[in-house]
Amino acid sequence: AYQATNSPVDLRNLESVDRYDPCEEEMSNLKVISHLLDICQDMLMQYTEFLLNVDSNKEDSATQTHILFDVSLLEVLPSMHELLYDRGLSVPVAFQLVRPVLRSALLHHLKMKNNNEAATGSTGMSPKLESILEKWNPLGPVFIENIVQYHKDKGTDSIWKTISPELYVIFWSCTNSDLQIPTKRYEAEIKKLNNYIADLEGKLKILTANASNMRLTSMMSKGAMQSTSSANEEINRSNMKLIRQELKRLTITVTDIEKEFKTQQLHTQLMMGLIHDYKGRFVKSASGRAVAEVVVQSCVYDRMLMSPLDATYCSSFFFYLHELNTPKFNTLAFVDEVVSTITPLIYCSTDYESSFIGFLLGDILNTLNSWVYSETAPLYREKVTATSAAVIKRLVSKAASADKVHFQKIAGRHRYGFDESFANQLEGE
Repeated sequence: AYQATNSPVDLRNLESVDRYDPCEEEMSNLKVISHLLDICQDMLMQYTEFLLNVDSNKEDSATQTHILFDVSLLEVLPSMHELLYDRGLSVPVAFQLVRPVLRSALLHHLKMKNNNEAATGSTGMSPKLESILEKWNPLGPVFIENIVQYHKDKGTDSIWKTISPELYVIFWSCTNSDLQIPTKRYEAEIKKLNNYIADLEGKLKILTANASNMRLTSMMSKGAMQSTSSANEEINRSNMKLIRQELKRLTITVTDIEKEFKTQQLHTQLMMGLIHDYKGRFVKSASGRAVAEVVVQSCVYDRMLMSPLDATYCSSFFFYLHELNTPKFNTLAFVDEVVSTITPLIYCSTDYESSFIGFLLGDILNTLNSWVYSETAPLYREKVTATSAAVIKRLVSKAASADKVHFQKIAGRHRYGFDESFANQLEGE
């Protein structure tokens, strides 16, 4: 099945191949081992989240720098060099473990740069925490040198002829929340809470009016009626107290969400600005096919198999490079490489891994569909520029132009590839 994929991805480096060789076991055990592998992967993701105790609302009191990790973790967290060499962790697992630290270090670096704090020598941050963030800055010379040396020792340093170490470390350090702001979800949650607040305020007005009427009734009543009226008045006061407490809690919640929304907007703006500033250094090779192959092998495949969020992040990151018009990065060559090499790997993946592949392919297909089926030509010209003409000619025919019709042929071929792979898988045992 591995040989049938005809994929340029070096399967010898895949964890699933390292951990299990089907030639050494009965084929009947494949399903059991596949299930165990999925369970182990799920436990890995949950354990790292638990270990890191991520709290996006934690911040350094002096600088308002958001710390995306438990600072006490750094007392026992090994360096990246130790994780890769001494502990023998793979690149995806090592970055999964330290990613919150890397993101905080990047954010601190960007804020220092924007505020010109480095020039004044005044950061306001504790020297210990500042030293930690300096060490873990993925764009720092020490960190990049460790990554470059690691690939050299593994014999995979040829990737640096095609892409830069900056592209590699930024890709592995960031997440979806660095590239996208869930604006609609924030706005929907704030609107829902405000509607609830308005509803409670209306009920409070009614109870307040009832309280006045009850007091008048109590003053005019005698005997048993007065006791009943007093009891009702007490119940009314109790309900008003509960509503006021709930209103206070909801108001604080709305304020916190709005503050979090603004913080997320600032964070995303800084991280996206970082990618924009470095885009000119990302790609070295002028060959779109060579770049696509290296990107898929060294970045997409390993990250995609970590989780559904990581799978969708792979497409989001490289489509963002497309939006930035990153020099020498050809989006159509990247998409064609993903479809032609990743889709067949469903045959040799576990259930969870196959679903992760589905998240990646689904996200790519949805984006392409928005370009293919746009009713207006300007959207096509905006998304698929003349720089893709060479790829279209190679994929369709030498005489093809970069018009929408030929692009639709490419997208149709991709969809046919999806359908054929899925049909073959369903027909298999």
